[in-house]
Amino acid sequence: MMSGRLPSCSPVRLGESTPTRRPRPRRPYRTPRSAALFPEEAGGCREGDVPARPRPIRRRATDASQLRRGDVVHKYRVERRLGAGRFTTVYQAYDTLEATRVALKVFADHPAAISIFAHEARIAARLEHPNIIRLKTAEVVEGRRVLVTELGDRSLADALERPRSTRFAIHVFHEVLCGLAYAHAQGIIHRDIKPENILLWRDGQVKIADFGVSRFAEPATHTTVTGTPSYRAPEQAYGRPEFASDLFSLALVFYEMVTRMLPAWPFRWPFARHERFLSQVPPALVAVVRRAASFDLSHRYRDASTMLIAVHRAIPELLDDRRAPSRNGRRLSWQEYRQREFETRFGRRLGLDYRCNRCGGPVSEFMLDCPWCGFGGNSFYGIGTFPNVCAVCERGVHDDWRYCPWCYGARFRIVSRVPSQDARYGGLCPNPRCRETRLLPHMKHCPWCNARLRPWRSRLLTGICPGCHNSVATDYWEHCAWCGKDLLALRLRQSRRRA
Repeated sequence: MMSGRLPSCSPVRLGESTPTRRPRPRRPYRTPRSAALFPEEAGGCREGDVPARPRPIRRRATDASQLRRGDVVHKYRVERRLGAGRFTTVYQAYDTLEATRVALKVFADHPAAISIFAHEARIAARLEHPNIIRLKTAEVVEGRRVLVTELGDRSLADALERPRSTRFAIHVFHEVLCGLAYAHAQGIIHRDIKPENILLWRDGQVKIADFGVSRFAEPATHTTVTGTPSYRAPEQAYGRPEFASDLFSLALVFYEMVTRMLPAWPFRWPFARHERFLSQVPPALVAVVRRAASFDLSHRYRDASTMLIAVHRAIPELLDDRRAPSRNGRRLSWQEYRQREFETRFGRRLGLDYRCNRCGGPVSEFMLDCPWCGFGGNSFYGIGTFPNVCAVCERGVHDDWRYCPWCYGARFRIVSRVPSQDARYGGLCPNPRCRETRLLPHMKHCPWCNARLRPWRSRLLTGICPGCHNSVATDYWEHCAWCGKDLLALRLRQSRRRA
């Protein structure tokens, strides 16, 4: 007879006691999640059951920004999701009132997202340029912070999925540079130029999007490191972005468009596939891109306006292409026809060799404001015919001038004793103690005694500005180029007073 306990499967003889079995442990009863969280609603657990520990419900910080297809936010009906970031989600939506499609940028309910929303809304509201995405509205709808902007057909990142022509790359490069020139003139650094933030339209329009991480330029300040690492400038990686940082990122984007190869650290020229880049791009433009992509910040262009002038000198055809009809047969607007006619008639005599950073209209370095859009932030640093510029208004001055004749600034500290020679000098200072004859047209003050000068009259410009009484082209201009007054508004006021 075997000692010990018999296995349960072995036969048992008569008269022997049946071995007792241990009770089989009952498995814990796993209740539904709702019953585990609220046992009183589920009737509690049965006696002897061990309730399972409920799994924590994970909630992302962007739950407030999550929408589904068909959801309606105010007057916008969500159609599909375009992309998402850390605190934002972008949707394609349909405006049921205006019957147009828009981009709906929804921010998460997070303290950082709230500050980003306010910052981006204020920046976008200040920017109004054909190459910058237009902000339609910024509001809080049903507890969600929403930015509504234009909707492009696709991004540059989508377009680069297949090879593109060099002409396409130069066109995108030039349009983005025009938008950056306007933003830099407003004192704004984008800080995140990349293909995903460049939007394209079927009619050839190119616009810059996503100013969420942009900021106003402040000298000698350290900021948070932002931007996409692959397109980030070296100084931006240390939290010290400059205007030239945007130019560095744009140069990398252009190089990637042409060669389909993104340059990598340490950004030493020549980059990979340099032979292909040289064979596709004109030599003059190669020199511009090389300077913009320089590792050393001091070797790059100061801002986008300076670089834009260099690009126009490298490829003058870009100015004509910007005003010519597009491939799809788009006709010139009446404003473009008017600018072209004025440039043809008065371009050489008035020296219309420059372009406004906002509207692209022809301007002269003597004009204090753009006569087409009234923009007064055009800078002529390093591109004008004068040897120096005023530190306040950034307009040209000669080295022997004591005061700036354009902005009535303080007296210059360093004044050359060598008299300046300029064929455009003429006129007479009204100050009897000065009587200087070396004056230029449309000066506001004498550069030697700072006396107020009389209004200038020209035979070419037959109209008179009601504000500053200088000569203006009333048949063409909407604003006075010398004082920035709205000529249409001033005419309307005068007509009402006469009536």
